Amino acid sequence: MKYNAILKFFGIGSAFNPNFNNTSAYFDFDADLFLIDCGEGVFSNLYKLKLIERYKTIIVLITHTHSDHIATLGHLLLYSFFKLNKKVRVFFPEKYLIFSFLSSMGVAEEVYDLINLSSTFIYKNKLTIISIEQMHVKEIPCFGYLIDVGDHSFFYTGDSKTINHFILDK
Repeated sequence: MKYNAILKFFGIGSAFNPNFNNTSAYFDFDADLFLIDCGEGVFSNLYKLKLIERYKTIIVLITHTHSDHIATLGHLLLYSFFKLNKKVRVFFPEKYLIFSFLSSMGVAEEVYDLINLSSTFIYKNKLTIISIEQMHVKEIPCFGYLIDVGDHSFFYTGDSKTINHFILDK
């Protein structure tokens, strides 16, 4: 059976180009929502499009912790838990960094599932996600994700200065 994951973008403008919204993308896979980054306008977009309600499972992959990539993550987690009674799964290779960020916003650990995606993650035996360290700024870690779905694969990263040779060699 073939599976497709069509990548759609909420924005392509990065931090300093609000006319194009913050860089973030999502795809639907096997009736679940995969969100890549959750920057400053993302929760509002998810809410307006009713994507939070539509999916039983929401998985968020975080590339790095600048606000244009995670500023509304807390809103998504709290809304999903308290209004819809579901936990969002958050994936990031540096688990403590995301936990600290969310704790500082008053988001309790019980309202979401934090998964340390430090290598390969296989979802429902159909989709594979490999986290790959990238270089953005020296102050914070940055990651890209190689996502394999059936016969197709794509690489997504946020604001990287360089692309890892593993990806370039592919």
